[in-house]
Amino acid sequence: MRNRTNTLLILLAIAFGVFFLANRYVIAKPSPADEGKRKWEYGYLGSSWRRTEDSGYKASFATSSTLAGRTDEIDSSYDGLVALNKLGADGWEIAWIIEHGSNQPEYILKRPKP
Repeated sequence: MRNRTNTLLILLAIAFGVFFLANRYVIAKPSPADEGKRKWEYGYLGSSWRRTEDSGYKASFATSSTLAGRTDEIDSSYDGLVALNKLGADGWEIAWIIEHGSNQPEYILKRPKP
Protein backbone atom coordinates (compact mmCIF):
# COMPACT_ATOMS: atom_id res chain seq x y z
CA MET A 1 0.00 0.00 0.00
CA ARG A 2 2.86 2.34 0.82
CA ASN A 3 4.48 1.75 -2.61
CA ARG A 4 1.19 2.54 -4.26
CA THR A 5 0.86 5.82 -2.31
CA ASN A 6 4.41 6.86 -3.19
CA THR A 7 3.82 6.06 -6.87
CA LEU A 8 0.59 8.04 -6.81
CA LEU A 9 2.34 11.03 -5.20
CA ILE A 10 5.15 10.90 -7.76
CA LEU A 11 2.66 10.73 -10.66
CA LEU A 12 0.70 13.61 -9.14
CA ALA A 13 3.88 15.69 -8.80
CA ILE A 14 4.83 14.94 -12.43
CA ALA A 15 1.32 15.84 -13.62
CA PHE A 16 1.45 19.11 -11.67
CA GLY A 17 4.87 19.91 -13.15
CA VAL A 18 3.67 19.22 -16.70
CA PHE A 19 0.58 21.37 -16.13
CA PHE A 20 2.69 24.19 -14.69
CA LEU A 21 5.10 24.12 -17.65
CA ALA A 22 2.27 23.96 -20.18
CA ASN A 23 0.53 26.88 -18.53
CA ARG A 24 3.74 28.89 -18.39
CA TYR A 25 5.01 28.35 -21.93
CA VAL A 26 2.07 27.27 -24.08
CA ILE A 27 -1.08 28.79 -22.68
CA ALA A 28 0.50 32.01 -21.41
CA LYS A 29 -0.93 35.25 -22.73
CA PRO A 30 1.41 37.86 -24.22
CA SER A 31 2.71 40.28 -21.66
CA PRO A 32 2.00 44.02 -21.96
CA ALA A 33 5.64 44.48 -22.98
CA ASP A 34 5.08 42.22 -26.01
CA GLU A 35 2.04 44.23 -27.08
CA GLY A 36 4.17 47.40 -27.05
CA LYS A 37 6.31 45.85 -29.76
CA ARG A 38 3.52 46.08 -32.36
CA LYS A 39 4.84 46.70 -35.86
CA TRP A 40 3.39 49.62 -37.79
CA GLU A 41 3.23 50.48 -41.47
CA TYR A 42 3.33 54.19 -42.29
CA GLY A 43 1.91 56.14 -45.20
CA TYR A 44 2.03 59.68 -46.51
CA LEU A 45 -0.94 61.52 -48.02
CA GLY A 46 0.46 64.50 -49.90
CA SER A 47 -0.91 68.02 -49.97
CA SER A 48 -1.23 68.26 -53.75
CA TRP A 49 -4.60 67.20 -55.13
CA ARG A 50 -4.77 66.72 -58.87
CA ARG A 51 -8.02 67.69 -60.57
CA THR A 52 -9.31 65.07 -63.01
CA GLU A 53 -11.26 65.56 -66.22
CA ASP A 54 -14.53 64.51 -64.57
CA SER A 55 -14.31 67.33 -61.96
CA GLY A 56 -13.00 64.95 -59.31
CA TYR A 57 -9.70 64.98 -57.51
CA LYS A 58 -6.84 62.54 -57.06
CA ALA A 59 -4.63 62.52 -53.98
CA SER A 60 -1.09 61.15 -53.87
CA PHE A 61 -0.46 58.43 -51.31
CA ALA A 62 2.83 56.65 -50.60
CA THR A 63 3.71 53.78 -48.24
CA SER A 64 6.79 51.72 -47.56
CA SER A 65 5.62 49.31 -50.28
CA THR A 66 5.40 52.10 -52.89
CA LEU A 67 8.35 52.19 -55.25
CA ALA A 68 10.95 54.85 -54.39
CA GLY A 69 10.12 58.25 -55.84
CA ARG A 70 6.58 57.23 -56.83
CA THR A 71 3.14 57.67 -55.30
CA ASP A 72 -0.19 55.95 -55.79
CA GLU A 73 -3.20 58.06 -56.69
CA ILE A 74 -6.52 57.56 -54.96
CA ASP A 75 -9.87 59.25 -55.58
CA SER A 76 -10.42 62.21 -53.33
CA SER A 77 -12.16 65.53 -52.89
CA TYR A 78 -10.63 68.99 -52.72
CA ASP A 79 -10.31 68.85 -48.95
CA GLY A 80 -9.00 65.26 -48.92
CA LEU A 81 -11.84 63.84 -46.82
CA VAL A 82 -12.84 61.26 -49.41
CA ALA A 83 -9.27 59.94 -49.53
CA LEU A 84 -9.03 59.91 -45.72
CA ASN A 85 -12.32 58.00 -45.45
CA LYS A 86 -11.13 55.41 -47.97
CA LEU A 87 -7.82 54.99 -46.18
CA GLY A 88 -9.62 54.76 -42.81
CA ALA A 89 -11.77 51.93 -44.19
CA ASP A 90 -8.52 50.12 -45.05
CA GLY A 91 -7.30 50.39 -41.44
CA TRP A 92 -5.20 53.57 -41.73
CA GLU A 93 -5.38 56.20 -38.99
CA ILE A 94 -3.88 59.68 -38.83
CA ALA A 95 -0.69 59.79 -36.81
CA TRP A 96 0.42 63.34 -37.66
CA ILE A 97 -0.84 66.38 -39.58
CA ILE A 98 1.59 68.81 -41.19
CA GLU A 99 0.03 72.25 -41.62
CA HIS A 100 1.14 74.68 -44.35
CA GLY A 101 -0.80 77.82 -43.56
CA SER A 102 -3.64 78.23 -46.06
CA ASN A 103 -2.48 75.30 -48.24
CA GLN A 104 -3.82 71.77 -47.86
CA PRO A 105 -2.25 69.84 -44.97
CA GLU A 106 -0.18 66.70 -45.40
CA TYR A 107 -1.03 63.59 -43.41
CA ILE A 108 1.17 60.87 -41.96
CA LEU A 109 -0.91 57.74 -41.47
CA LYS A 110 -0.26 54.41 -39.78
CA ARG A 111 -1.82 50.97 -39.49
CA PRO A 112 -0.75 47.73 -37.82
CA LYS A 113 1.32 45.46 -40.01
CA PRO A 114 -0.38 42.14 -40.70
